[in-house]
Amino acid sequence: MRSQSVKAQATTLLASLMFALMAFLVKVLSVNLSGAEILFIRAIISILLLGAVLLFVFKGRLRIRNLNMLMVRGLFGGFAVLLYFTAISRIPLSSAAMLANAYPVFAILFSVIIVKERPNLDSLFVLLLAFGGMFLILEPRFGKIDIGYFMALAAAVFGGVAVASIRELRKTDSSWMITLAQMVGAALFSLALLPGRFVVPDARQWGLLLLVGILGTGAQLAFSKPFKFLPTAEGSMVAPVYTAFTVVLAVLFLGEVMTLRLVMGFFLVFGSIMYLLAREEVKFRRHLL
Repeated sequence: MRSQSVKAQATTLLASLMFALMAFLVKVLSVNLSGAEILFIRAIISILLLGAVLLFVFKGRLRIRNLNMLMVRGLFGGFAVLLYFTAISRIPLSSAAMLANAYPVFAILFSVIIVKERPNLDSLFVLLLAFGGMFLILEPRFGKIDIGYFMALAAAVFGGVAVASIRELRKTDSSWMITLAQMVGAALFSLALLPGRFVVPDARQWGLLLLVGILGTGAQLAFSKPFKFLPTAEGSMVAPVYTAFTVVLAVLFLGEVMTLRLVMGFFLVFGSIMYLLAREEVKFRRHLL
């Protein structure tokens, strides 16, 4: 038997991988399609998938409990994803992932306000180590600033509010409703930018868009679920791991070079997540004794 907290941490690893694969596909699609169009189609696919599950599996049994916080999740989360997708279409994938995934810093800050949560000091320390690893992985060079960099950073700020709201929502609402709120918000924001930028996808692009929708939906569900058992700081550890996976894809398929700094960054990132997993297991075993 394993603790719910350890299972929740393991779920964040799965969410990280799916998010990274989704981001990579968004970068591939952004050569021909705008970030707004990719997000709109992804959101519609997700809404249809979630709607089918809610209708045919749960048969309407799930109810909205905290409408105000779901609106916060939908609006802030939807706008954050729009900014992130647009940033991916403008700047290198690793740069966009690094900046946008700085959201745990803001999530921890906003969780103090929204959830009245006091993060553990060791969680904060490990989170800082993980972000140090991400900076090593990215090796940022800002000789020329594109607006995409500011979009990615803004995505982190809005994403911080959205993630902090999940912790509160998981007290009352299911991960299915939380993910649906996110996708409705994303559809509304992307629709506003869609006119004049829509390109009819070809068969290959439709296939990739469908995969983006499936991966994005699964990742959001896997990401939201653990917040019922984890504080915001630890649940947000998905960010550095997600970034690490994304950089690996960029190195393997987008021609980025593996450097010593990159290897050191991986050690910091994965060392951080493994520390939290081990710590939660120790806590669980002590509880059993």
